[in-house]
Amino acid sequence: MDWIRRFARHYPGQKLEEMGAPEIVAFLSDLAVRQKVSLSTQRQAQSALVFLYRDVLGLALEGLADATRARSSRVLPNVMTRSEVKVILGS
Repeated sequence: MDWIRRFARHYPGQKLEEMGAPEIVAFLSDLAVRQKVSLSTQRQAQSALVFLYRDVLGLALEGLADATRARSSRVLPNVMTRSEVKVILGS
């Protein structure tokens, strides 16, 4: 429900039934570019909107692949050396 609310707020005054793939693509691209959400967050938003349009409103969507994709996280985990572990464990 939260993603549907955010989508509706992104297009104030417009009815959900009158919008479609172009608006969803623009919304998802905005999430990636301006809001810098993670790829999994963008996918969650897309899944919610696809569910709304396909299963609730009964409308077909095509062209969602045109959205700018968020980048997946490239943060590597910190790994401690053996000596750092010994200091922490006190041995």
